[in-house]
Amino acid sequence: MDDLNTAAPLIRPGKATQRHQGGRILEDGDDLIVPVRDPVNGGTPPGAKAMEIQAGPSIQPGLKAGPRTGLQRALSRDGISWPCLNMSPRLQGLILLNLVMLACASTFVVLKEGQENFDPFVFSSLRFVIAAAAFSPFLRRATRDERLIRAGLEIGVWAAGGYLTQSVGMVTADASRGAFLSAFTVVVVPVLAGIFGTATLKRMTWISVGAALLGVMLLEDSGAPPSWGDFWNFASAVLFGVQIYRTEYWSKQCGTKHAGPMMAVALVMIAALSIISMLLTYPQQSLYLVQNPRVLDELLDSTILPWPAIIYMGVVVTDLGLLAEVIALQHVSSTEAAVVYTLEPAAGAMAAYFWLGERWGPNGWVGAVLIVASCLGVQLYGAEKD
Repeated sequence: MDDLNTAAPLIRPGKATQRHQGGRILEDGDDLIVPVRDPVNGGTPPGAKAMEIQAGPSIQPGLKAGPRTGLQRALSRDGISWPCLNMSPRLQGLILLNLVMLACASTFVVLKEGQENFDPFVFSSLRFVIAAAAFSPFLRRATRDERLIRAGLEIGVWAAGGYLTQSVGMVTADASRGAFLSAFTVVVVPVLAGIFGTATLKRMTWISVGAALLGVMLLEDSGAPPSWGDFWNFASAVLFGVQIYRTEYWSKQCGTKHAGPMMAVALVMIAALSIISMLLTYPQQSLYLVQNPRVLDELLDSTILPWPAIIYMGVVVTDLGLLAEVIALQHVSSTEAAVVYTLEPAAGAMAAYFWLGERWGPNGWVGAVLIVASCLGVQLYGAEKD
């Protein structure tokens, strides 16, 4: 117990009933080791072995790939294919993006509860180490193509910035407010497209963006004073906007069949930046844990760690979300994707309403309707011409 307490402020005493720690059962009143957050600034998961290295044809001449699994065949296609449904590739991509949006909407509640007594940088480090481990079989193919490495590194940098600032922001911000601020991503992507001249936007796209922002303003409807968490959530929205814009570019350059290797590099970069952030935030405590692996093992084995939240965020939201996004952006523009993601605040607010008891008034409901309408508008009438 003394060794574990030395790792503070990464850990702090708490209370629990019938919890396991350090090989024994804790009774009521015993000290419980809990990683904590900064109050001011507020490996491999099951099934990973099923993922094979080869996803599509080999890059090296003369090197043959073995029998391919369903995941490999999906990644080797130029896009996605649902033979049982008569859908255009663009509509299929929009459906994938909406599923990604729903998963992302749940993150605000998961992060708020999972980080209640847990430092955001430690949470992010564990989350992305697991996420990177799940995609590690694809790294071998990535090392054979310098273009995939460059693409993965850039996507990883922007995504890491978005994820880390979001994780820090949710320490002090309300889940519903964090969800609302995330919709500013819809502004960043069209601005980037206009600045770099990569797209000519239809009028309906701008109308949808304006309606989405008006909806966000109405959804704000919060009497809580501003906090640093709001700033970090806004920064997260900007960084995610850049990430969506650059992911569209690289996904079209590299192709769907290389999505696995590209995302493997991106996840390694995200995990590395998360660990570096943790080390810079808690240098002495991190060094102590490295020098005392027994203490680190006891901490990782403790049942108080929010493993369900960490695994859900690492595998479902990060791994499957990023992969689906790369596949979908083959046929859906980044601006359309950004407006689809404006559904995220409404979905996140609904989750906070039912699970966290957060409430918003009539204006919030009007804002939610505007956001939904803007998403439908851009999906049906707002396709842009590149």
